[in-house]
Amino acid sequence: MILFVIYSLGRGGAERVVVRMANYWAENGREVGVLTFNTQPPQYDLHPNVRLVQADIDAPSANIFAALLNNLKRLWILRGWFKTLAPKAVISFTEEVNVVVSLATIGRHFRLILSDRIHPDWFGKRPIWQFLKRKSYGLADVLVVQTQNVRTAYTDFKVPITVINNPLLPAQKQVVDYEKRTIIAVGRLDAQKNFSLLIQAFSQLEATGWTLQIFGEGQEKAALNALIVEKKLEKQIILRGATNKILEEMTQSSVFVLSSLAEGYPNALIEAMSIGLAVVSTDCPSGPAEIIQHGKNGLIVPNNNPEALTIALQTLINAPKLRQTLGQNAIEISKKLDMSVIIKQWECLLK
Repeated sequence: MILFVIYSLGRGGAERVVVRMANYWAENGREVGVLTFNTQPPQYDLHPNVRLVQADIDAPSANIFAALLNNLKRLWILRGWFKTLAPKAVISFTEEVNVVVSLATIGRHFRLILSDRIHPDWFGKRPIWQFLKRKSYGLADVLVVQTQNVRTAYTDFKVPITVINNPLLPAQKQVVDYEKRTIIAVGRLDAQKNFSLLIQAFSQLEATGWTLQIFGEGQEKAALNALIVEKKLEKQIILRGATNKILEEMTQSSVFVLSSLAEGYPNALIEAMSIGLAVVSTDCPSGPAEIIQHGKNGLIVPNNNPEALTIALQTLINAPKLRQTLGQNAIEISKKLDMSVIIKQWECLLK
């Protein structure tokens, strides 16, 4: 069995990649399982042959002593599941889960693959946490990161490191109308995605007839709504909530924008490119700069800079032919990130 371990299967980039990979392997006859720390129902469809184990080990900790006790319980329960499931390989996703899983697999008889999904600087230095990461990551067979930029952040970790990008699923042909006056953005409504920057930038545009549609849910929804009202843009900026049909929604726009402060290898960005949208992204650590060739298959602007984002969006609004050129060039990313290509890179790590 190939066993994925992740905190949950809620909405998010890491969760989508786990489900895509698990489903692909299950469809191709592999024995696959997914173990989650909590018991929330999956937000993405799992193949019926994928075994889902919900370990129910996400109890909150009131203080440092409770945290220590909870983590010891987690280690014990995880070790029990690893013994029961007897996987040939465990693939752990996200850094906090990685630390716990690494410690729970001491003395194991299977391959342990860890995967970090965002630049480690996003979480701050946290000396104690960095110490735990260094020690626990050294117990793994390999660490998978998504970009060369992140790889350099781990060069002094004593673990083999490999770079594997996120996969794209084969998609039905999507037709983009570059005359559409809609900009789309996708992601959790939280600080990392920095949608307040996007709203600020949009408010400075000369964009008669254009709308901005933001898909996602999160804790900043009320604050973002208040900002939209403050800017008197209720008719132009719409918070659409979450959807399971994001590709279909993307085809109703001509421009995709990513305004994040930090990313791993953003799924929404590569999906938008794969269907031919013109894309604009902040140069946040760490994915976009390794995905976008500025001026060829998209536009990239300095991180957390509303003026630069406004200029880039205005450029695309004013030039439908540029939108088409960038969008058509962006489709080429589908060849590099096809699931069959990416999964072969993971297969090499299982041996």
